[in-house]
Amino acid sequence: QLEGSEAGCELGFYLIHLFLFFTDSGMCERNNIFGLRNESVTLSPSHKTKFKDITLKKNKDKVAEWLENSGSLWNSISFKGRITLDPQSGTFTILRAEASDEGQYEIESSSLPASESMTLHIVPQLYIHFICTVFFHICLIGIRIF
Repeated sequence: QLEGSEAGCELGFYLIHLFLFFTDSGMCERNNIFGLRNESVTLSPSHKTKFKDITLKKNKDKVAEWLENSGSLWNSISFKGRITLDPQSGTFTILRAEASDEGQYEIESSSLPASESMTLHIVPQLYIHFICTVFFHICLIGIRIF
């Protein structure tokens, strides 16, 4: 239990420390994608082109594939009903992200000059609640992780 400005300073210090961790460790580079658990996360190739085919692999295993002549998206049982594709941009969207979705992803296509790799990190949702009373000069901070 921290008092007034002490609580604000403590939270500010924590957020700055978290930011520095991600930037110093290289975690904010293009090939690291962060998604919130139970939310949608998008994986996109950096090269923009018209796709004739596109495949998404997770840890070297094929999890989704689209072929222009079939027009339909195949996806593995672990992503059944949770993955969509925009064939115009080559963007895959994972719906209701789960911790088990974390891993090394690779987007492959004959329309791309080379395959593109990225690492997906799923983080829990964090809710911070502040309750302050002027009379007692006390601030309570409640944190819930989902």
